[in-house]
Amino acid sequence: MRNLFLLLTLLLTSINAHAITGAAISVDQAGWRVDANIGGANPSLGTSSITDYTEITDSSLDIVALTGSAAVEIPCSSTNPSTGLVCGAGNESVGVVFTPPTAGVYEACISFIHNTNLQASSTAQATFQLIETPNNAQTILQEGNHRQQSGINIGATTINPEFPNTVCGVFTFSDASKRTIRLMREQATSGTVTAHALRADRAAANGQRDMKVTVRRRVEYSDAIKFTKLVTSPSYANGLKMETVQFGGASEKSNCTSTPCTIYRQSGGFSSITRSSTGRYIANISGGVFASTPTCNVTCGQTSVSATIASIDNMPSGSSTTTFNLSTINTANTFVDAACDLTCTGL
Repeated sequence: MRNLFLLLTLLLTSINAHAITGAAISVDQAGWRVDANIGGANPSLGTSSITDYTEITDSSLDIVALTGSAAVEIPCSSTNPSTGLVCGAGNESVGVVFTPPTAGVYEACISFIHNTNLQASSTAQATFQLIETPNNAQTILQEGNHRQQSGINIGATTINPEFPNTVCGVFTFSDASKRTIRLMREQATSGTVTAHALRADRAAANGQRDMKVTVRRRVEYSDAIKFTKLVTSPSYANGLKMETVQFGGASEKSNCTSTPCTIYRQSGGFSSITRSSTGRYIANISGGVFASTPTCNVTCGQTSVSATIASIDNMPSGSSTTTFNLSTINTANTFVDAACDLTCTGL
């Protein structure tokens, strides 16, 4: 109940601020995350200068998803699409492939060890950045805009080390299609560079060192919260859906005396209300709204008498998820036309 109260408070705060924008997040998606480790090798960064952001690869890398993580794949080099935790073709590329649950803003982070081994009067400095690319290409789609430089500049008497631990990036996805994020770098070298690499060989003598990669959706106060699968019961273990409709004649609250009836307002699940004869109506629910037969309730009024009795009749052809009959009678047990409110609840 405490978590539900906090979620309701957040929703009301957003409404009061008139700032509900962007893609809605359902409660069952709120805990979505990528949590994985990359390792198996020490991918070389090379000893030459690089002036464009370039992927980092090694044929012995793999990615391991941790408990609670969304499904991940490891990117593959060059124009090879990802195939799983290792690559079926090409070399593994440092990064992560995942499918976000919704469109929106996401933050990806990777932690790693940067190693350099230089002789005197030498430089090896790399600038790292997370970058979104196509799954089968190195084209830059968007930059994470967190650029960390790491390396050593050794002069005759001076050593200038820089060792970052984590690089993050913020990315905006327009839809929930598969996404590929790679760690890339530019670098400047001079003199004699004898070793230049990332450390992720999982060596037992070095604490099973590897790289950590995470992705989370950035949920701002401006995001609308959509409550789905929040209420459960023994009959509806996967959560409840509720659809409502108000119908009648040509003017609001007038009796429906011809077909189709006029729908004044509804939640969106009803396609039409038709009249088969006096006091007999058929409610038509759009296909796919309910996974099984819903439970429906109806309340009606009738302008010419003091009381109207409404009831849900049997489905036209047994149990149905898309159509059901309802009837309205007066206290004299005579069918009369009416204006009604319907509510259906189900999976």
